[in-house]
Formats: sequence, structure tokens, C-alpha cells
Amino acid sequence: MFTLVYKMCNSSVTVTMRLSSQNPVCQKLWKISLIGWIYDQLKLTELTKLSTRCSITVKTIKTITKNYNLKIMDVPQISERESAQDTAELCIKLFTGLGVDISLSEIDIAHRVPQRVTLTGNGNRRRPNPIICKFTQRMIRDKVLASRGNVNRLTTEDLDLSSSAEINRIAIYSHLTPRLQELLHSAKAHQNTHNYKWCWAKGAAMFLRKTDTSMAIRMGSIDDLAKLSQRECPEARPEDPRS
Repeated sequence: MFTLVYKMCNSSVTVTMRLSSQNPVCQKLWKISLIGWIYDQLKLTELTKLSTRCSITVKTIKTITKNYNLKIMDVPQISERESAQDTAELCIKLFTGLGVDISLSEIDIAHRVPQRVTLTGNGNRRRPNPIICKFTQRMIRDKVLASRGNVNRLTTEDLDLSSSAEINRIAIYSHLTPRLQELLHSAKAHQNTHNYKWCWAKGAAMFLRKTDTSMAIRMGSIDDLAKLSQRECPEARPEDPRS
């Protein structure tokens, strides 16, 4: 019988084996094989941990980057070949109409995002391509986001568009990662089901508020939302929002 204790990267494995053969060569071969197997297992474990850390870092970077962005929906396009410069100038007019004074130098880039399907089922053209506007400072982005309640006051003259342009559906949103977009969708469904008055996104989390005076509930993941559902309906098993 022999015992091996193998350590690697703060991890340790203890293995005890009984060999039927007393041949020293055979025992040595067993030990060599076992050491190789332990090394492979520990290496795989460390690589898995490293991969997880890298994945978390990438998600964090994506979230931080998008915190400088806004997604603007249903702004009529100036032309079919609208340039990034045209889009940025259109955003300036839009923000000015909301009561926020911004210069072009405070916009990193603004561009349209092509839609996968350009026509509706009856052959009509879909709504204008969304605009992603990236600001040079997060503070400026937050000012615009705070003023989005004034979007209904916009006129075609504010945007230098023809009087026939449809601007009554313009909306401004935080630019979310796919994970946060999924969380927001689930939070909105929870809001409607449980009669919450407010639901919004901020940073890397969603918030729900029952009334104007109640405390906001923060949710950073789908699991947080599932726990909230379970607290509100303890007699029923909550459905997984991801299903």
C-alpha cells in the first residue's frame, strides 16, 4: 500500500492505493501513472476556474462599455444612406428637444443598427432602424436618460424632419447586454403579474417598485427574480423565467 499527496495551485489530492503486485517495477509504473492522472485532473480544474474568471471579466467589461450607450427607437431616418455623422447630428437635435444641451464632441459615435427583417408580414417596411448612441462620458448619457420623459414633447421641427414624419413612437432605453435584456424582459413580466408600478434598468441590475413610496427591489440575476417570485407566492412553485 502507498499514499500520494499531490499539490498544485493551492489544491491538494490524497490518493491511497493497494497494489496486489509486490514487484518494485510494477509499483513504480503505477505511481507514475497515478501522478500523471492527478496532474491532468488538477490542470483541468485550474483551467476551468481560469475560464470562469475570464468569462466574468468579459461580461463585466461589456456591461461597463454599454453603460455609456443609449438605444433610441423609432427615430425616422434622414435618408436610406444616412451616415454616422448624419445620425449623430440627428441625435443632437433630439437631445436638444429634450432639454439637454450636448455638443458633437460629447458623442463618441452614433449609428443605426440594421434589422434582420426589413419588411412586415404584409409587405410593409418595418419601423426605422434603432440608433445606438455612445457618449464620451457616462454622466452625459445619464442626463439624456433622465430627460426621456420629455420625448412626447418633441416636434418634427425639433428634428428638422418633414411634417409628415412619424415621431410619436420615439423611445429611449439603456443599451443592455443580452443577459440583462433577458432579465429586463422577465422583470417586466413579473411587474405585470404582481402589479408593480415601476420597473427599470440601472447599471448591471433591474429594479422593481410596488408604489411611488415603497422601497425599490434590486435584481442582479434571474435567480434573484425567482426568489422574489417564491416570496410573493410561497404556496406555488415559481416558474423559471428562463424556461
